[in-house]
Amino acid sequence: MRVLVADNEKDFNKIITERLIEDGYSVDSYFDGEDIIEAFNQNEYDALIIDTKLPKINGYEVLKQLRNKGISTPVMLMSATASNEDYSKGLDSGANEFISKPFAYRQMISKMQGMMKSSFGKYDNIIQVSDLILNLDMNSVFRAGQAITLTANEYILLEYLMINANKVLEKEKIEEQIWYFDYNDEENVLEIYMNRLINKIDKDHEEKLIHKIGNGGYMLKGDQEDDK
Repeated sequence: MRVLVADNEKDFNKIITERLIEDGYSVDSYFDGEDIIEAFNQNEYDALIIDTKLPKINGYEVLKQLRNKGISTPVMLMSATASNEDYSKGLDSGANEFISKPFAYRQMISKMQGMMKSSFGKYDNIIQVSDLILNLDMNSVFRAGQAITLTANEYILLEYLMINANKVLEKEKIEEQIWYFDYNDEENVLEIYMNRLINKIDKDHEEKLIHKIGNGGYMLKGDQEDDK
């Protein structure tokens, strides 16, 4: 699956590109709008992740030009100054998704997969481990049939654990995959969120699904069901 990433902040571009490659995507990265237009003369892509404030041709104008050419590839726009006006402008330009910086990496992946599913019918929408069910379409979580209310960060963390069910995930790997690249661990944020998540998911249930492993690792362990 081929993804185009465009952002003129080189460090940010590099990190997003490397993480997508780690997740198995083929990625082309660019730093200005003109390069994106040129890239489409040579390649086809399954998804585009474009910053709105690109040099030469901004993200909104790039998207308009692509849509005027009849290119229907799903596009996610990124913005560090996101407002309701920016969001509306992005959708009017033809964007499928809009995400504001800073963001969690898994949040970006969820949005990208969601827009691709809408465009191409790809990706199943249910992840189930034992009696824990996460619905990607509805952003909802159920344990033994009971709805569980999670914050946005708790949801992103749980999704990552469920996707990697029955695998030991080291603390550093979780932080690297879940949080924005300038994440600061001075207050041990991961442990705080994980304790909250454990309390919400495993409290009052005999089968404990989330386990702390060794010195800072975690595993969501249970019977993994086929996607519905």
